Amino acid sequence: MKSFNRVAPVNTDYNREPNDTRQTMKVVKVCGLRRLEDIEYCATIADGEKITHLGIICVPGRKRTIEKKIGCEIKGVLDRCTTQSTRPKLVGVFRNQSLEDITALAREYHLDTIQFHDDNPDWLKWSLELMGLQEESASSHPSNPQHTIIKRWCFPRDREDILVAARTISDKNLQDYFIFLFDSENGGEGKVSNDWGEVGVFMHEVRNGKHISPQLRFIMAGGMTPENVQGLKKTCSKIDGMEGSSGVEDEVTGWKDHGKIDRYVQEAYK
Repeated sequence: MKSFNRVAPVNTDYNREPNDTRQTMKVVKVCGLRRLEDIEYCATIADGEKITHLGIICVPGRKRTIEKKIGCEIKGVLDRCTTQSTRPKLVGVFRNQSLEDITALAREYHLDTIQFHDDNPDWLKWSLELMGLQEESASSHPSNPQHTIIKRWCFPRDREDILVAARTISDKNLQDYFIFLFDSENGGEGKVSNDWGEVGVFMHEVRNGKHISPQLRFIMAGGMTPENVQGLKKTCSKIDGMEGSSGVEDEVTGWKDHGKIDRYVQEAYK
C-alpha cells in the first residue's frame, strides 16, 4: 500500500478576537471510509490542516459498510503513520444495533468513538457504559473514558430532545466527550438534510442559553462538499464542525477522492 508521509502537528489555536466572526472548525470528519489507503491519506493531512475524526460504517448491509478484514487492520495503519498526538479519532457508526454488538466491534476495531445514528431511547445510558462510567456516578469529569460519543439528531424534529440531552451532559460535566451531529435519519444520502438557517438560529439559542456548556460541540452532516463549506460557516456561524462522505467521493468509482478531501479540509480551516 502506498505510504503518505505527511504527518503534521495539530493546530489547537482556537482563540479568536471578540470581533472576529470567522468560524474555526474544531471537528473535521470524513465518514464512510472503506479502504486502508484512504484512511492513511486522511490521517496524514499536512500543513496544520487536520482531519480530526475518521468514520467507518459498522451497520450491516449499507453501501459503505466496512469489511471486517479492513476494520481489523486500521489500527496497524494508524500506528504506523501517526503518533498519539496527531492521530484522528476512529469513529464507528452504528444504527439499531445491540449494545453487545457495538461493544464487540468497538473492541475488535479499536474504536475511539461510538456514533449512535438512530433513535435508541437508551443511547445516553449505553454511552455511559461504553465510556466505562456508571449512570449514578457520572457526575464528575472522567480522566480517561474508554470511548467518546457522537449522537445523531434530526432538526427540527429533535429540537427539544437536543436541549434536554445537552443540559444533562453539561450537568454531568461530560461535555468534552460528546459531539452532537445534525443529519438525516439514515445518513449517507448525499444531500443537505437540515435547514442550515434554522439550525443557525437554534445554535445561537444554545450558545446563549443557560445550563449548556459552551464546550459541547455541534457539527453538521448531510450533503457537505468542498464547495459549500463556506456557505455553512456563513449561515450557521456557531457550528463547531462538519462531516463529509459522498461529497468527497469520486462520482464514478464511489471511492474517496483525495483531491476533494484536500479541498474540503482546506475550506474547513480558511
